[in-house]
Amino acid sequence: MRSFYEFVKKSAETIDRARQIEPGNFPFPPRRDHHPDSPTVLIFSPHPDDECINGGLALRLLREWDCRVVNIPVTLGSDVARRSARFEELENACRYLGFEIDLQSAGGFENISPSEHSNKTANWKSAVRRTVELIEQYDPKIVMFPHKFDRHPTHCGTNLLVTEALRTTKKDIDCFTVENEFWQAMNRPNCLIELSEEIVGDLITALSFHKGEIARNPYHLTLPSWMIDNVRRGSEVVGDAGSESQNFKFGILNRLSRCSEGEFKSIIRTGTFISMADDLSFLLADLRIYNS
Repeated sequence: MRSFYEFVKKSAETIDRARQIEPGNFPFPPRRDHHPDSPTVLIFSPHPDDECINGGLALRLLREWDCRVVNIPVTLGSDVARRSARFEELENACRYLGFEIDLQSAGGFENISPSEHSNKTANWKSAVRRTVELIEQYDPKIVMFPHKFDRHPTHCGTNLLVTEALRTTKKDIDCFTVENEFWQAMNRPNCLIELSEEIVGDLITALSFHKGEIARNPYHLTLPSWMIDNVRRGSEVVGDAGSESQNFKFGILNRLSRCSEGEFKSIIRTGTFISMADDLSFLLADLRIYNS
């Protein structure tokens, strides 16, 4: 190979071949039953498909530590005519991954956005109350949601919804929070987490069940590229500028915190890299060890 032309050509050909794969036409894995005492991971997904795009850590926890993963679809999108179909697609995607779903109403919450939060509308207050109830009901070990500045109004609104609910719950909730990114990069992620080829392949397969969405924009085909770039960017954003790149093919950037008595505190030092060989049990540990 005299130049990288062949590398680029093969990459383009691979994407073209992947376009020919019929989306959502895959057998479902056997149902996985969890131990009654399995730790619970709650994913607050702004839209159906976010559970796949940012579900890598949750899927690792499910497979490596038998966690129960419950996806809360915060909305079913703004297109009312598509909501029924989007929920059916969501059911198939979550069934493929082994995630449960807890939908709050036939259409999910409405108008979850920074403006609703600022105006403290009746709609917003109702959504916060129900989110508090969900958190108290599941008493999760880990709560996942977008970061505050993830550009899309519903993503930003979901952050505000979940953080307000965590701050106002009357139950003694003590959990880890995992903020993720998609539409806009976080300014201060504190960890880069490796995902295996198998995990990424399963996320894309599950994402392909969202047929109506990828028909207008086949973003499932670019997910590997995004995760590759996360490693390039995260190696220096999470680490120090000029640091050597981590030897990961695929990765996701997150900000991990602990929420206790409504306060958010950092639990890991900036510059944390978690490979597939690393143990995730620190996310499931007795939270009292972080009291000091």
